[in-house]
Amino acid sequence: MPTVTFGGLATGIDSNSIIDKLVELEALPARRLESRKADAQKRSSVLSDLIAKLSALATAAAGVGTAAELRPTKLAVTGSELTATAGSGASVGTWNVQVSQLARAEANQSASFATRDAGVAGAGAVDVTVGGGAPTTVSWSATDSLDDIAARFDALDGVSAGVVDTGAGFRLLVSAESTGVAGALAFTESGDPLGLTETQAASDAAFTINGVAVTRASNTVTDAINGVTLQLAGVTASGGAGAQLQVQRDPAAARAKVQAVVDAHNAVVKVLQGQLTYTGVERGEESLFGDSTLQTLQRRLGTAWSSPLTSGTGQVSARDAGIKLANDGTLSLDAATFDAFAEASPAAIEDLLGGTTGIGGQLDALVDEMTRSSTGLLTIKQDSIRVRTRAFDDQIARIEDAADALGERLRKQFSSLEQAVSLMQSNLTYLSSLFASK
Repeated sequence: MPTVTFGGLATGIDSNSIIDKLVELEALPARRLESRKADAQKRSSVLSDLIAKLSALATAAAGVGTAAELRPTKLAVTGSELTATAGSGASVGTWNVQVSQLARAEANQSASFATRDAGVAGAGAVDVTVGGGAPTTVSWSATDSLDDIAARFDALDGVSAGVVDTGAGFRLLVSAESTGVAGALAFTESGDPLGLTETQAASDAAFTINGVAVTRASNTVTDAINGVTLQLAGVTASGGAGAQLQVQRDPAAARAKVQAVVDAHNAVVKVLQGQLTYTGVERGEESLFGDSTLQTLQRRLGTAWSSPLTSGTGQVSARDAGIKLANDGTLSLDAATFDAFAEASPAAIEDLLGGTTGIGGQLDALVDEMTRSSTGLLTIKQDSIRVRTRAFDDQIARIEDAADALGERLRKQFSSLEQAVSLMQSNLTYLSSLFASK
């Protein structure tokens, strides 16, 4: 429990007030350091915000880094035979697809058994061949149930098995795991037979694309039309028109990706402007005004967008694609100009934005140079600020400890003074009383 002291009871001196003032003066350098620490933390916060926005810029730039990303497509499908999706770099064109046969997995059933319990199938074995490979033997004894036998079939690669209650008995179902004739099954039974018979033959998908016959083992077809995935769902009716697929360029999607880069760039520039723009008001230590690293970043961002790049036998610039660099370093994107240019000169758009030499690649390299762990220019600057902040904490702690120690010493000294004065006053009172009695 802290000791409560009352200063000045003997001397009349407000010692506590005096000591508090002296301690406050002793700790004054710590208050100045706290102000400098707060300024450093503000600079660190600005750098954290800048690094985050640069990372967002790199992510957006990666979205325009390849030809496939800069040539997005949109797909229209009519017809019930299939569904389809178009990925990056899908071939532009129109296709008619007619499906004559879907891919199916082979299915087999056993004879019907009265129960699924142990011993119902007797004892026997089946040699199972998957897709013309080496046979594998599945055997069972009179103590095994239908479920036990199904589990042994199901454990084979390429085979799926289970037991079904038909309402009139129990059957073992054994099927191929994959569609297509390559996954077809063959059985050779011995001992007590299961009576396996085929209920569905394995088949490959058969269809035509613009009249060209195509077969695949699966109804999911990823390699027939470049960049397009087909999911076959039904057979074309006799005399039917088939499904129509049309893949077109999607300049709006490409523009959206470029707009994301423009927006991310402007977010970075806004931070830089807040620190580097002179407003006529004197900046304190919390500002990064005049910082050479930020100035370099600002200059190189502008250079990336203003410098023409080689395209074919000529050059291409951001302005050609409707991307305009304002005097304050911000960008704007004219949708009509971009869409027209991307439609007329897709290769030039790729040269401008894609690859390691395009603007996207330049931005990615610049962000890496500024923000990479340990060695990035902004990362180093922020780490330095953090070291200084910790040093401020240490200095503040030492000063405050010294101020507290001074306060303790002064309180002890004033307490001794009060005790001495009190004793002297007591002696004087006693002597006064002795003389007064004479």
